Amino acid sequence: MPKGHTDEPRLSTVRTFCWKGGCWYNSGHTSLGAAKISPEITGNETRLEDDLDGILKQASVLRNNHSCEFGVKWFRGAHGAVTSIEFIDKTKWAVKLSENSHDYRSSIARAHDSVSLIKDYCPNIPVPQVRSQMYYTRSGSLVYYFMDWVDGIPLYSYETVLQLGGDTENSADTQYIVTLPATTIRQLSAFVYNLTTCPIPRDKCM
Repeated sequence: MPKGHTDEPRLSTVRTFCWKGGCWYNSGHTSLGAAKISPEITGNETRLEDDLDGILKQASVLRNNHSCEFGVKWFRGAHGAVTSIEFIDKTKWAVKLSENSHDYRSSIARAHDSVSLIKDYCPNIPVPQVRSQMYYTRSGSLVYYFMDWVDGIPLYSYETVLQLGGDTENSADTQYIVTLPATTIRQLSAFVYNLTTCPIPRDKCM
């Protein structure tokens, strides 16, 4: 059996979410415990499964060939999807996947540079550790990278959809209201304040 696979299926609730370029949804039908991506992105489901298998193998290589598998839940990210990579020794990473486009590749590169600058000049600000460079999947349709997994609740979980005039979420009159816990607001405020006072040299700023 290939590394990264389990012999028991991972079951999860089907959930769909879309972003510019395609849709991701939990399938729960294979040992990958994987997400399916709109076939228009990777070409077909077989190529997608091969892409996901390659992601697990790359994660395993980066951790001295420890076997691993995808987490059960997939989450909507700013530019694609996020899920956990769970290793046999209980270590958890996050893998972030995006469609292979110039805009997404540029965004990932800027994010990596920003994290590096914060770690170099403001080590007191807690940021997840990026665990890899950006990789291309085998089909070349997706890009991805690994970083530390942080347990928590996605901010969009607090989102409330308010329909003002239309009857669908695609209506121009749709508004989104986000009500955050007070502790989250304090944490975000402290992070933003510490970030704006971080002594990053001007020639390093983006």
